[in-house]
Amino acid sequence: VDQGTSSSRFVLYDVESGERLCAAQRKFDLEHPQPGWAEVSGDVLLASVRECMDEVAGVARDAYGIDVARDVCAICVTNQRET
Repeated sequence: VDQGTSSSRFVLYDVESGERLCAAQRKFDLEHPQPGWAEVSGDVLLASVRECMDEVAGVARDAYGIDVARDVCAICVTNQRET
């Protein structure tokens, strides 16, 4: 999971080869409650990550025969907080 300032991404890699198998990205709007501020609701972030994960799970199943719930051995989360 790559949580960016304006989008979420989910990428599936082959653990043996390191090959990127499939990915999904969802953009979202930032809220600006005051000048110089930017916010995103936690609900929006969670929904965007879930949508990405569901899309990747479907592609993994259909294209590679991978059952994400059974075959994924780790998930890593990245986030750059200061932008």
